[in-house]
Amino acid sequence: MVIADRGQGVLTTLRQVRPSIADDCEALTVAFTETLSGRAPEKRGNGLKLVAKIVREKNWRLDYYSGRGIYSIDAHTSVCKIDKEIQKGVIAVLSF
Repeated sequence: MVIADRGQGVLTTLRQVRPSIADDCEALTVAFTETLSGRAPEKRGNGLKLVAKIVREKNWRLDYYSGRGIYSIDAHTSVCKIDKEIQKGVIAVLSF
């Protein structure tokens, strides 16, 4: 399953509330591991952590692209790497 959102991307969104985020991989790691929302002061920011939990439990795979970052999750690992291509917004590829 592929879902795309051609908005501003994770880095731009999270830098609104945490300007110190250095790059796309750091932004994706924060998005999947911390409770932080670009829509502060709203109490949001848990959605991607829940997605990651379900991906692991179901033994699926998720590749989440934003900017130059690719955050990949499977049952055993979570890793972010920098890609040479720039993705505008977000592309989520779920394999099950």
